[in-house]
Amino acid sequence: MAVQGLMISSMPRAIVLQAQNPVAQFNRTQRVRWCMVSRSQPARSFWGLPFCPILRCGDSSSGKRSSTTMEGTNNASSNTTRAGASPANRVDPRFTRQYNFETIILEPKGEHLATVVWLHGFSDSGARWATELKNVDQLSPNIRWIIPTAPLARDIPVTAWFEFRYGQEVDMEGLDRSAETVAKLLLNEKTRAGGSQNVKLAVGGFSQGCATALYITACSVLGKYGNGKPFPIKLDAAIGLSGWMPTIQKLVSEMAGNQDAAERARKTSLFIGHCDDDGVVPARLAKASSDAFRGVGFNDVTLKTYPNGAHSATKEEIADIREWITTKLGLEKSRTPSN
Repeated sequence: MAVQGLMISSMPRAIVLQAQNPVAQFNRTQRVRWCMVSRSQPARSFWGLPFCPILRCGDSSSGKRSSTTMEGTNNASSNTTRAGASPANRVDPRFTRQYNFETIILEPKGEHLATVVWLHGFSDSGARWATELKNVDQLSPNIRWIIPTAPLARDIPVTAWFEFRYGQEVDMEGLDRSAETVAKLLLNEKTRAGGSQNVKLAVGGFSQGCATALYITACSVLGKYGNGKPFPIKLDAAIGLSGWMPTIQKLVSEMAGNQDAAERARKTSLFIGHCDDDGVVPARLAKASSDAFRGVGFNDVTLKTYPNGAHSATKEEIADIREWITTKLGLEKSRTPSN
């Protein structure tokens, strides 16, 4: 629904990234969890979109949906114990408060043939995605899922893989920091597998997690981070849902004439999924991202769009991912739902 030029997703706890007026008046039928809007600065452009710098709202509607997940509230100080979790308290030098950076692992029910690091969206948590992945039909009995939680953003107590900034500026430091986190997780997987080439490595994510995953895919192909340091992992595949590629121009310029990178790109499979009615991240960004990857030499790019679902991963989308990931990584087909 639109209120005062503000596009509010019908999904509960959606992040609103499109606004023409930085001061929003909300319909009283909606329950606002919290809303922080800069009144001193005008709305500016972000990826070419009208953008309100900091804004979140909650929807009081309680109807059941077929979607798998959406971006939502994160409790960074939660001490909830979960099976397979590896909590570790860390303090990022950017912040003065402590947070809980929790990585959850879902072990495969069959032979371990692939590891996927999955990245949640802005202000969400790995714990919530772990719950969703356990509740949907098993994507494959051969996948080991590693689901970390992002650190807190600089100015507000929500999780973020990188900071949103005004104009076309991209938080390269934050992207590289997150890419390094994922690379370390995957390096541990290679060590755990004894260096076996039989275990495929992939990364995926939703919304801001998608943006981060696609950036990491570029790092893998180019063989380096944005800061120039060597990237130590070669990905076999990547999945991006309801997101965008944050560094398209950088990807295009650095892939030009790079034969080694072009060869790695040809061997990397990519799935991009998006709902046409997404009011948070427009579907045109998915097409722009897929076109950019194809344009620089990624031959195996699958773009799937869905007419309904808003800012979420729908059941149809999950079914498409199941078929895609089984085929691309040479896995067994799912036979029974996960418990």
